Amino acid sequence: MKVYKLTDQFMRAHGGFQWELKRTYTASGRGPLCTSGWLHAYVHPLLAVLHNPIHAAYPQPRVFEATTGRGRLLRDGAMKLGATSLRLTRELPLPILTMEHRIRYAIGCALSCQQSQDFIDWATRWVDGVDRSAEAAGAAAEAAWAAAEAAWAREAEAEAAWEAAMAARAEAAWAREAEAEAREAEAAAARAARAAAAGDLPRIAEWAITSCPLPQRLEREGIK
Repeated sequence: MKVYKLTDQFMRAHGGFQWELKRTYTASGRGPLCTSGWLHAYVHPLLAVLHNPIHAAYPQPRVFEATTGRGRLLRDGAMKLGATSLRLTRELPLPILTMEHRIRYAIGCALSCQQSQDFIDWATRWVDGVDRSAEAAGAAAEAAWAAAEAAWAREAEAEAAWEAAMAARAEAAWAREAEAEAREAEAAAARAARAAAAGDLPRIAEWAITSCPLPQRLEREGIK
Protein backbone atom coordinates (compact mmCIF):
# COMPACT_ATOMS: atom_id res chain seq x y z
CA MET A 1 0.00 0.00 0.00
CA LYS A 2 1.31 3.47 -0.89
CA VAL A 3 1.41 5.85 2.09
CA TYR A 4 3.29 9.00 3.12
CA LYS A 5 5.79 9.49 5.93
CA LEU A 6 6.71 12.76 7.64
CA THR A 7 10.14 13.26 9.22
CA ASP A 8 12.21 16.16 10.51
CA GLN A 9 14.84 17.85 8.32
CA PHE A 10 17.37 15.11 9.20
CA MET A 11 15.01 12.23 8.28
CA ARG A 12 14.39 11.46 11.94
CA ALA A 13 11.05 10.60 13.48
CA HIS A 14 9.71 10.89 17.03
CA GLY A 15 12.29 9.96 19.64
CA GLY A 16 15.15 10.46 17.19
CA PHE A 17 14.49 7.30 15.14
CA GLN A 18 16.62 7.56 12.00
CA TRP A 19 15.10 6.73 8.59
CA GLU A 20 16.86 5.94 5.32
CA LEU A 21 15.58 5.67 1.77
CA LYS A 22 15.09 2.20 0.25
CA ARG A 23 15.41 0.43 3.60
CA THR A 24 12.57 -1.62 5.10
CA TYR A 25 11.81 -1.08 8.77
CA THR A 26 9.59 -3.25 10.94
CA ALA A 27 7.71 -2.87 14.22
CA SER A 28 5.97 -5.30 16.55
CA GLY A 29 2.38 -4.12 16.07
CA ARG A 30 1.83 -4.29 19.82
CA GLY A 31 0.18 -1.55 21.83
CA PRO A 32 -1.85 1.51 20.77
CA LEU A 33 -1.10 3.49 17.63
CA CYS A 34 1.03 6.26 19.15
CA THR A 35 3.71 3.92 20.55
CA SER A 36 6.92 2.32 19.35
CA GLY A 37 4.94 -0.76 18.26
CA TRP A 38 3.90 1.00 15.05
CA LEU A 39 5.55 2.90 12.19
CA HIS A 40 3.44 5.99 11.54
CA ALA A 41 2.28 7.29 8.17
CA TYR A 42 -0.59 9.00 6.34
CA VAL A 43 -2.81 8.19 3.37
CA HIS A 44 -2.16 11.57 1.70
CA PRO A 45 0.84 13.96 1.74
CA LEU A 46 -1.38 16.96 2.49
CA LEU A 47 -2.72 15.22 5.59
CA ALA A 48 0.84 14.59 6.77
CA VAL A 49 1.56 18.33 6.67
CA LEU A 50 -1.85 19.52 7.90
CA HIS A 51 -1.77 17.19 10.91
CA ASN A 52 1.87 17.87 11.78
CA PRO A 53 1.01 20.48 14.50
CA ILE A 54 -0.78 17.90 16.69
CA HIS A 55 1.30 14.85 15.82
CA ALA A 56 5.07 15.24 15.37
CA ALA A 57 5.21 19.08 15.31
CA TYR A 58 8.40 19.11 13.21
CA PRO A 59 9.60 22.71 12.66
CA GLN A 60 11.13 21.79 9.26
CA PRO A 61 9.31 18.66 8.06
CA ARG A 62 10.09 16.50 5.04
CA VAL A 63 7.58 14.18 3.39
CA PHE A 64 8.29 10.85 1.70
CA GLU A 65 6.35 8.38 -0.39
CA ALA A 66 6.44 4.95 1.24
CA THR A 67 5.06 1.41 0.97
CA THR A 68 3.72 -0.71 3.80
CA GLY A 69 4.67 -4.15 2.47
CA ARG A 70 2.73 -7.15 3.80
CA GLY A 71 2.62 -6.13 7.43
CA ARG A 72 -0.36 -5.20 9.56
CA LEU A 73 -2.07 -1.80 9.59
CA LEU A 74 -3.81 0.10 12.37
CA ARG A 75 -5.87 3.17 11.45
CA ASP A 76 -7.09 6.22 13.33
CA GLY A 77 -9.84 7.00 10.83
CA ALA A 78 -8.21 9.10 8.12
CA MET A 79 -6.09 11.02 10.64
CA LYS A 80 -3.07 8.70 10.47
CA LEU A 81 -2.15 5.03 10.41
CA GLY A 82 0.42 2.64 11.81
CA ALA A 83 2.19 -0.15 9.93
CA THR A 84 4.39 -3.01 11.03
CA SER A 85 6.47 -2.72 7.84
CA LEU A 86 7.42 0.52 6.09
CA ARG A 87 9.89 1.44 3.34
CA LEU A 88 10.59 5.01 2.14
CA THR A 89 10.77 5.04 -1.64
CA ARG A 90 11.32 8.71 -2.56
CA GLU A 91 11.13 12.22 -1.16
CA LEU A 92 8.34 14.51 -2.35
CA PRO A 93 8.25 18.31 -2.56
CA LEU A 94 6.84 19.64 0.68
CA PRO A 95 3.34 21.09 0.16
CA ILE A 96 3.40 24.81 1.00
CA LEU A 97 0.31 25.61 3.04
CA THR A 98 -0.78 29.10 3.99
CA MET A 99 -2.94 30.04 6.94
CA GLU A 100 -5.84 30.45 4.48
CA HIS A 101 -5.38 26.84 3.34
CA ARG A 102 -5.43 25.64 6.95
CA ILE A 103 -8.59 27.59 7.71
CA ARG A 104 -10.30 26.24 4.59
CA TYR A 105 -9.36 22.76 5.78
CA ALA A 106 -10.79 23.47 9.24
CA ILE A 107 -14.01 24.76 7.68
CA GLY A 108 -14.23 21.78 5.34
CA CYS A 109 -13.81 19.35 8.24
CA ALA A 110 -16.43 21.17 10.29
CA LEU A 111 -18.87 21.12 7.38
CA SER A 112 -18.47 17.36 6.97
CA CYS A 113 -20.44 17.17 10.24
CA GLN A 114 -23.94 18.49 10.74
CA GLN A 115 -23.90 22.25 11.39
CA SER A 116 -26.39 25.04 11.92
CA GLN A 117 -27.51 27.09 8.94
CA ASP A 118 -25.91 30.18 10.50
CA PHE A 119 -22.52 28.48 10.50
CA ILE A 120 -22.99 27.20 6.94
CA ASP A 121 -23.89 30.72 5.79
CA TRP A 122 -20.80 32.20 7.45
CA ALA A 123 -18.54 29.45 6.09
CA THR A 124 -19.85 30.01 2.56
CA ARG A 125 -19.23 33.77 2.80
CA TRP A 126 -15.70 33.20 4.13
CA VAL A 127 -14.71 30.63 1.49
CA ASP A 128 -16.20 32.76 -1.30
CA GLY A 129 -14.26 35.79 -0.01
CA VAL A 130 -17.45 37.77 0.57
CA ASP A 131 -16.91 38.42 4.29
CA ARG A 132 -13.76 37.48 6.17
CA SER A 133 -14.08 40.09 8.86
CA ALA A 134 -13.23 39.35 12.46
CA GLU A 135 -16.72 40.55 13.41
CA ALA A 136 -18.43 37.98 11.19
CA ALA A 137 -16.13 35.23 12.42
CA GLY A 138 -16.80 36.23 16.02
CA ALA A 139 -20.55 36.08 15.49
CA ALA A 140 -20.23 32.65 13.88
CA ALA A 141 -18.08 31.49 16.78
CA GLU A 142 -20.60 32.69 19.34
CA ALA A 143 -23.44 30.99 17.49
CA ALA A 144 -21.46 27.77 17.27
CA TRP A 145 -20.55 27.88 20.96
CA ALA A 146 -24.22 28.41 21.81
CA ALA A 147 -25.13 25.42 19.66
CA ALA A 148 -22.45 23.36 21.40
CA GLU A 149 -23.82 24.21 24.84
CA ALA A 150 -27.37 23.41 23.75
CA ALA A 151 -26.28 20.08 22.28
CA TRP A 152 -23.90 19.04 25.05
CA ALA A 153 -26.21 16.29 26.26
CA ARG A 154 -26.19 14.85 22.75
CA GLU A 155 -22.54 13.87 22.51
CA ALA A 156 -22.12 13.50 18.75
CA GLU A 157 -23.83 16.81 17.95
CA ALA A 158 -21.89 18.55 20.71
CA GLU A 159 -18.54 17.52 19.27
CA ALA A 160 -19.46 18.72 15.79
CA ALA A 161 -20.73 22.05 17.10
CA TRP A 162 -17.61 22.50 19.22
CA GLU A 163 -15.36 21.91 16.21
CA ALA A 164 -17.37 24.42 14.19
CA ALA A 165 -16.75 27.01 16.88
CA MET A 166 -13.01 26.29 16.79
CA ALA A 167 -12.95 26.72 13.00
CA ALA A 168 -14.71 30.08 13.29
CA ARG A 169 -12.39 31.21 16.07
CA ALA A 170 -9.42 30.23 13.94
CA GLU A 171 -10.60 32.56 11.18
CA ALA A 172 -11.09 35.37 13.68
CA ALA A 173 -7.46 34.90 14.74
CA TRP A 174 -6.33 35.02 11.11
CA ALA A 175 -8.30 38.23 10.50
CA ARG A 176 -6.58 39.93 13.45
CA GLU A 177 -3.17 38.75 12.15
CA ALA A 178 -1.94 37.99 15.65
CA GLU A 179 0.96 35.55 15.61
CA ALA A 180 0.01 33.73 18.81
CA GLU A 181 -3.58 33.31 17.68
CA ALA A 182 -2.39 32.11 14.28
CA ARG A 183 -0.82 29.14 16.03
CA GLU A 184 -4.22 28.52 17.63
CA ALA A 185 -5.69 28.50 14.12
CA GLU A 186 -3.40 25.64 13.11
CA ALA A 187 -4.39 23.68 16.17
CA ALA A 188 -8.07 24.40 15.47
CA ALA A 189 -7.68 22.96 11.98
CA ALA A 190 -6.26 19.79 13.45
CA ARG A 191 -9.03 19.52 16.05
CA ALA A 192 -11.65 20.03 13.37
CA ALA A 193 -10.04 17.23 11.40
CA ARG A 194 -10.48 14.83 14.33
CA ALA A 195 -14.24 15.57 14.39
CA ALA A 196 -14.38 14.58 10.74
CA ALA A 197 -12.04 11.59 11.01
CA ALA A 198 -14.71 9.31 9.57
CA GLY A 199 -15.08 11.57 6.54
CA ASP A 200 -13.06 11.92 3.33
CA LEU A 201 -10.16 13.94 4.73
CA PRO A 202 -7.90 13.59 1.66
CA ARG A 203 -10.58 15.14 -0.55
CA ILE A 204 -11.22 17.90 1.98
CA ALA A 205 -7.48 18.62 2.11
CA GLU A 206 -7.26 18.81 -1.68
CA TRP A 207 -10.26 21.12 -1.78
CA ALA A 208 -8.65 23.34 0.88
CA ILE A 209 -5.69 24.28 -1.32
CA THR A 210 -7.80 25.18 -4.35
CA SER A 211 -9.84 28.29 -5.05
CA CYS A 212 -13.05 26.30 -5.44
CA PRO A 213 -16.17 27.70 -3.73
CA LEU A 214 -18.25 25.62 -1.39
CA PRO A 215 -20.72 23.25 -3.11
CA GLN A 216 -24.44 23.84 -3.06
CA ARG A 217 -26.76 22.29 -0.44
CA LEU A 218 -24.03 21.88 2.14
CA GLU A 219 -26.48 20.87 4.84
CA ARG A 220 -27.12 17.64 2.95
CA GLU A 221 -24.04 17.11 0.80
CA GLY A 222 -21.03 18.42 2.73
CA ILE A 223 -17.72 18.74 0.92
CA LYS A 224 -17.86 16.77 -2.33
